[in-house]
Amino acid sequence: MELEKQVKFFHGCVASAFAERDNSIMEAEKAKEKEESMFQKFDEIQQRLEVLNSDFLEQKRLNDTLQSDLSKHDEQIESFKKVVNKFHEIKQHSLEGFEDTSWDDKCACLLHDSEELWSYNDSSTSKYISALEEEVETLRNSLDKLQSKIRVGLEIENHLKKKVLDLEKKQVLWCKMVKEGITELHRCHSHYRVQITSLLSEERSHIKSIIDMAEENIKQFDVTSEQNLEPCRIVRLQENEFRDVHMSTDADPGLGTQDN
Repeated sequence: MELEKQVKFFHGCVASAFAERDNSIMEAEKAKEKEESMFQKFDEIQQRLEVLNSDFLEQKRLNDTLQSDLSKHDEQIESFKKVVNKFHEIKQHSLEGFEDTSWDDKCACLLHDSEELWSYNDSSTSKYISALEEEVETLRNSLDKLQSKIRVGLEIENHLKKKVLDLEKKQVLWCKMVKEGITELHRCHSHYRVQITSLLSEERSHIKSIIDMAEENIKQFDVTSEQNLEPCRIVRLQENEFRDVHMSTDADPGLGTQDN
């Protein structure tokens, strides 16, 4: 009866150990699912970073193109500056005077002059100057547009850089979270493995002690049974001897009577 109770207790302990093991496995599977979800989010961030980097490179290419166009226009404007300076010098010499002033003032002065002053007794010069004025105005408009595009491009570039930095920070945080999650998962796995191993070892020792105790009880029971059976054998032997003697005594008087 005691052995059955101990066996039932052992079965309960083993069932509890397996239940704890199942719970540990379920927690490990949940942690693994969480880890896979984190890796999926990490891949999405990587894809977004690639898209932003592509947009950033495209915007940079456009900015480089605008910078190249701006450099060309700057060279053209520099050439027109030389032309304006040349015409202004001609005007100053024709007026028998010379005044050093800024390029914008020179342009304003030449543009506000009357047609008579621009003719210089040559109609071709007037036409040439008019063409130059139109080209200078066109270049100014182009320069304003280019500067506006460059400002917009720089704003977009700064915005993309900010987004890239934010995503890089998020990527670092996600990597840190993933590493911490994996570390925690390994720690939990090691902890539960040690607990289960310890519990199984304890139960193995407990079962061994129960089996040893049962074997000892069986041995004692066999010895006790042997000791109890020995007196019964002696009594039976004595009864058999007494019966044999009695039967011999009963047989002898009969034999004497027959002899007489």
